[in-house]
Amino acid sequence: MKEIEIKILEIDEKNIRKILKNKKAKLIKKILQTNIIYSDKDTLEEGITIRLRKEGKKTYFAIKLKKKIVRGHKVRKEYEMEISSFKIAESMLKSLGLKISSYIEIKREYYQLNNCSVEIIKMPQIPFYLEIEGKEKNIEKVAKILGYSKKDYFLGFAPIYYKVGFKDLRFK
Repeated sequence: MKEIEIKILEIDEKNIRKILKNKKAKLIKKILQTNIIYSDKDTLEEGITIRLRKEGKKTYFAIKLKKKIVRGHKVRKEYEMEISSFKIAESMLKSLGLKISSYIEIKREYYQLNNCSVEIIKMPQIPFYLEIEGKEKNIEKVAKILGYSKKDYFLGFAPIYYKVGFKDLRFK
């Protein structure tokens, strides 16, 4: 699957929630996620992300290929599936020589608006930010509804931008 997304940093999350409510966006879920990233020399060199994600009682396994910037959007191929056992997946990744390179807790609110996933995100030590994922034209529309334009887009990784590191980001 192709992932197309943008981020907008340092949002006023209360105002975003208000706009989403006024536009009748559907709240899908609010969740605390634990993202554990595995890597080795090759995955780092190739820009490949291998992730196990815990969401409540569910666990997801994902592989994301190297990102490209296309017309001001971050684009990358992503393969994700729900798995039944975190422990087995962890053992499999370790048996391939992969090591944990990052442990990040994230609070996310998922909304659906104009065929886009709109996510209000909070990470430890980082101000609230927004992620909009969908087709390019829909991302543009949703960003505009929320009061943003391409000049506001951020296509990087928030912990690097804020220089907080990302080896171990946990809520206290």
